[in-house]
Amino acid sequence: IVQTQHHRDLKVAWGMEPGKVIVLGSMRYSPTWIQQHRDLCLPYEKFLLHGKDTIKIVFFVPHWHYNVDRESTVELIERIGELKEVVLAVRAHTRGDDLNNEVKKALGRYRNIDLDAQAPSSSLIAWADIVINFGSSIGLEAIVERKFVINPLFLHNNRTVFDGSGAVYDASTIEEVTSLIVEVQE
Repeated sequence: IVQTQHHRDLKVAWGMEPGKVIVLGSMRYSPTWIQQHRDLCLPYEKFLLHGKDTIKIVFFVPHWHYNVDRESTVELIERIGELKEVVLAVRAHTRGDDLNNEVKKALGRYRNIDLDAQAPSSSLIAWADIVINFGSSIGLEAIVERKFVINPLFLHNNRTVFDGSGAVYDASTIEEVTSLIVEVQE
């Protein structure tokens, strides 16, 4: 079972029997599949003890080499950590590119930030009130889940499907991101 006709054509070209390769699309963005996946995953429980007014945020960090402004990304994480009544789970990209030890040490003083959230993305999205995402298709799952998604345009110089889509909140500065978080709190 593959996502697209292109994938099917590749499999057949590589020698798979055509009658054994079918296209069913991507299950990743189906509400039914998202629920099924979440049911298979353990919930994210790092910040179980927090106030009823606490805003829960997950920040999905993309590959650093995708034209990402690392310094501004770290600064944004720090500024979010300084907000009152906020807990933040930072999820490194699934295929590498963790925050380096120097950054973890600098930001380690914030008790409201999990700099190494190890839960599955689905669990983090289910837990969060706000999802910060740019350049990753995981943002589509957050949109399907009707989460408040912030797209920090200023952290990279790529164009993405999210930019100007109206499905997410585009932010051009750190101040815009923090203002959006405060608006959600209020």
